[in-house]
Amino acid sequence: MAQSSDLFKNKLYHNGLSPSSLHVSLTTHAFRWLLPEAWDDDSLQFYVRMRNSLTGNFFRLPSAAGRKKKPAPTLTAAWILKNAEDQAEAIAELHSYTNYIETQFLFVCPVDPEPAPDFANKVSFLISSIFINSKADIIYLASQQAGMMTHFESLEWGIAKSIHAPSLWQGAHPSPSDLLELRVLCLSKEKWWEGQAGQSDRKQLQYLLLRLQKQEKAANERSCEARRKKPFSFLRRLFRPRIDD
Repeated sequence: MAQSSDLFKNKLYHNGLSPSSLHVSLTTHAFRWLLPEAWDDDSLQFYVRMRNSLTGNFFRLPSAAGRKKKPAPTLTAAWILKNAEDQAEAIAELHSYTNYIETQFLFVCPVDPEPAPDFANKVSFLISSIFINSKADIIYLASQQAGMMTHFESLEWGIAKSIHAPSLWQGAHPSPSDLLELRVLCLSKEKWWEGQAGQSDRKQLQYLLLRLQKQEKAANERSCEARRKKPFSFLRRLFRPRIDD
């Protein structure tokens, strides 16, 4: 992979995002969601071009009333969506907010302002993988493409609402007229798995559930092994000596 792509990935991973993070690339017969370690230079240029087309700072949710401090979001993952012909169709970024509960903010930016109906299936697949891998309680789904969000709202995936953010081109102190409205969908884990999209995706993503089970089992075994190897204290060895003492 070219050096310029590697340099970008080093920057992208500076907040804890790494090839060994919780999230993975997703592959089906019809599309792929690729993490940065799977990008070539053409993919990198596509990502940068799409990312630079965004005109609003939508990655910080509004502060709740009466709360002066709120933790900054952390970039958790970034993907490029490619179709079966290896054509790039969209980018997606996942930002994490840790407070009383774990919240994920998924921003999707498609090439087509009004993507085809099957685009919803591709996005739901990504959402399901995020719920599995991150164990998030809530995912906020958003996009600057109003047509796409209108279609997603009609699917009744979650509760729709609006947030406002300053335009990046209006300076540090925008007026109310400079604020950009963004429609978001609030997706809860419980309702997502009860819905048709979540149930269908879960069947196809069983391998992720098995992967997590194996990881948790291995972690438990390492923890037990570490406890077994922990040296006995002097008093414990005095009153309960081991055979080899």
